[in-house]
This record gives sequence, structure tokens and C-alpha cells, in this order.
Amino acid sequence: MGALGTELKTALRQLMTDVGEVATFRRVSRGAYVPGTGATGGSPSNDDETVRLIFVNRNDAFANLFDARLGVTPVEKGTRRAIILAETSTGGALAKVPQPGDKFVGVGETVTVVDVQTIRAGGATIAYVMDVSD
Repeated sequence: MGALGTELKTALRQLMTDVGEVATFRRVSRGAYVPGTGATGGSPSNDDETVRLIFVNRNDAFANLFDARLGVTPVEKGTRRAIILAETSTGGALAKVPQPGDKFVGVGETVTVVDVQTIRAGGATIAYVMDVSD
């Protein structure tokens, strides 16, 4: 990662420390499909990681600046933007990449990921910018 990528990651880490909220990043596994019954076998399981998260309202000036600077698509009506670093709240690498259907729990609500955009610099993933809905 080059100097710009390092600066961006450092700035995002500081932003997460200052205003980010601790949340659970959850992917629910439904169990294996059983062809004979058409059901899923086993119990649903949660694949949880703890992250720091920032919500940005759709018409927020920060969101507009962030979108313009990083070249991400505008937030669609009915959704909000959520930003996480590509690491856990303790600084370790995430075990999974956010995808539509994933959930964030514990910020006073549960939201579902609708769309994900990856922020990369120098070949390294720095953060994920997601559209989420309630």
C-alpha cells in the first residue's frame, strides 16, 4: 500500500475511533439443503465478527463529499450508507467480505446490506462502503 493508501486508512481508523459504533457483522448460514424434503438440515448458525461502523444519512454533506472523493455511487432512496474498515474492531483482518443480505446488529437496530463497494489503495482493501436498509 502506498503513502496515500496508508494516510486514507489512518484517517478512516481515526474517524472510526472518534465517531464509530461497535456492531456485530453477521452472516446467517441456513444449513445444508436436503433434497428429499426440500428443507435445510441443521440449525441456522451465525458467523459473527465485531466491527466499528459509521452510519451516514442519505443527504448528509459528509456522504456527498465521501461519494465524490472516492467515486462510489450515490445512495439510493430508502437506504443509508454504512462504512466499515476491512478489519475487526480490534484491528484483525475480517474473515469475510460484506455482501448483500449480511446484517449489522447492535447499534440500536439491525440493518441489512443491500449493496457493497470496496475501497482499495495500492492493491489493499481498506474499507467497505455499503448501502443498508432497516
